Amino acid sequence: MHSTPGRRHVDVVAVLEVMWGEPSDEAPGFFWINDKWNASGKRLRQLVGTRVLVTNACRECVPSASHRGTRDPDRLARNLSRIDCDLLLICGAVAQATFEESGFVVPEGTRAFYMKHPAARSWTKQEIEETSDFLTNLQAAR
Repeated sequence: MHSTPGRRHVDVVAVLEVMWGEPSDEAPGFFWINDKWNASGKRLRQLVGTRVLVTNACRECVPSASHRGTRDPDRLARNLSRIDCDLLLICGAVAQATFEESGFVVPEGTRAFYMKHPAARSWTKQEIEETSDFLTNLQAAR
């Protein structure tokens, strides 16, 4: 896929619930998730085999992974409209509900996939293998 003028292109973007770390009023619009120590980052790398750019369904940065933010569908739609990607992963119930509420229309040429949160403890080895194979085939079908 080629970038639309004024928009950056990346291979994979994931929508997660919230960024955690140093609390602040507003998390960055996008960030490269750390796939060395972040559970979501590790799983995303395992599933797609490449670095993943992340945007969140919630605006704020919270102190820990167990905290929740406030969903912001308008901000999510604005963030997604600023980037082109080949694969858009919408991860977990909060991100999925926020994505639906945002009204964002997935651009032609982008494949969107709803999946459970990458840090969910319920992933089985079989689910990881099947999801990884599916996403690999989805990307190869381009």
